[in-house]
Amino acid sequence: MLGSFRDRKSVRQFCDALAISLIVYRGKKQLRLDQRNLLQRLFMTELKEKTQNALDEGRTLILGAQILLGAPFRVVFEPGYRELPAASRYLVLWALGLITVVVALLMAPAPYHRIVEGGQDDEEFNSYVMRIMTIALLPFALSTGLSIYIFIAKAVGPVYGICAGAGVTLAALFLWYGLRLLPRDAYKK
Repeated sequence: MLGSFRDRKSVRQFCDALAISLIVYRGKKQLRLDQRNLLQRLFMTELKEKTQNALDEGRTLILGAQILLGAPFRVVFEPGYRELPAASRYLVLWALGLITVVVALLMAPAPYHRIVEGGQDDEEFNSYVMRIMTIALLPFALSTGLSIYIFIAKAVGPVYGICAGAGVTLAALFLWYGLRLLPRDAYKK
């Protein structure tokens, strides 16, 4: 029941209704204690859900990063790797390095939560997870764009590879960072 309140207005209305009923039964002093306990339980549940959601989002991003981590590793051992131009071979190494950084960043919140926070949920930890994921998405987008460029350049040509790689990188950056800049009303409709 307590987890069903999502906005502060409905929480306030609930607390007001509870206050009126408790005044009748217990008096004002007990009312303040009951209200404080109720609010603590209500917002702790919300905080616990936020922490779980943040960790789950990080795990989802790790899955994608692991797939992109495996691709450059495998490319190095393919016979066609030696046929790539020298610049493309260096770009494979850059993509590999970037995605390795992404995996390391995305793995950091779970052990931090266990070791440093002792498994406790707080707002500071949630903001830490969101900052880490925000930082990790930049090299993720760049690595994805480089990987797309290498593949398309080899298959079709370097001009198409540049267009596809830049397009994927810009699309990812817009979706991950650019949508935040839009007013909320623009994408709610």
